[in-house]
Amino acid sequence: MTDNNIPEINPTLTPPVTSNIPPENLSQQDADINAVSMQSHRHHFLKSKNIFKLLPVIFILAVGVVGLQIMKDSQDIRSHASVTGTTLALVPATKTVNIGDTIAVGITMNTDTDTVSASKLEISYDPSAVQILGFTPGAPLSVVLVPETQNNGLITVTLGAPFKAPFHGGNIIGTLNVKILAAKQSSIIFTGNTQVTAFGKTTNALIGSTGSVIVGIALGGVIHASITPAPTSTACIPLPPCYYRNPQCMLNPQGTNYCTPNTPTPTQTLPPGSSATPTSAASGLAPGTSTNAQGTR
Repeated sequence: MTDNNIPEINPTLTPPVTSNIPPENLSQQDADINAVSMQSHRHHFLKSKNIFKLLPVIFILAVGVVGLQIMKDSQDIRSHASVTGTTLALVPATKTVNIGDTIAVGITMNTDTDTVSASKLEISYDPSAVQILGFTPGAPLSVVLVPETQNNGLITVTLGAPFKAPFHGGNIIGTLNVKILAAKQSSIIFTGNTQVTAFGKTTNALIGSTGSVIVGIALGGVIHASITPAPTSTACIPLPPCYYRNPQCMLNPQGTNYCTPNTPTPTQTLPPGSSATPTSAASGLAPGTSTNAQGTR
């Protein structure tokens, strides 16, 4: 290869760009760049640090939200669980009975998931319609803890389960002996003071009750109304004006209740020295005549 093969440099090419900044100024520029970079890193660091400071707060808020949801779920579970419980009912639910008859009204208990140890029964009734002759406990709660009392339409008794034999299930826990007193409809119901004690529950285990409607009727199924007879009139029939004239008119033969016998003779105040004997001018009748309900004589 000879020198003639060396390409020539194009003199029109732009020479390389060179910086006009003195070397000492380049050092200052690098320092400024480093400072800005340091500030940027510091800003990001502080920002990250603030985020880290907020993390506990965010964590606490998240835990609070989760806790509230857990509490809500627990309340929902308890709410659904509270639907189960003991119920009471009177049987028959309705009954039509003649006045004077006596019927048995059973008290039934359904414990559902409960195990019952005792129950206080308070039952309301209309004492003008029915009479509670007595109460008999049933086998599930056969122990009478507080004897029955009756007061102005309320009967109260407290029953307990036999020792080591709490009641679970459905059965008749007592019977009311009821006598019908009047031809009317009345209700026998449990009051709000009725309570049921069950194992595992600190409050009243009773969640519902159903009463009984008793309809009293007269014998033969007809309610007889009391009819008061209309009072008999004792008023007499006034005499007609013509009866006091002369000649006297004849009375109606059908008039048997004329007032003449019970009508006192009119009195008249006379001047001193005059006679009280009526004259024809005063009475319209001849002297010596008299009148009665049958005519003139």
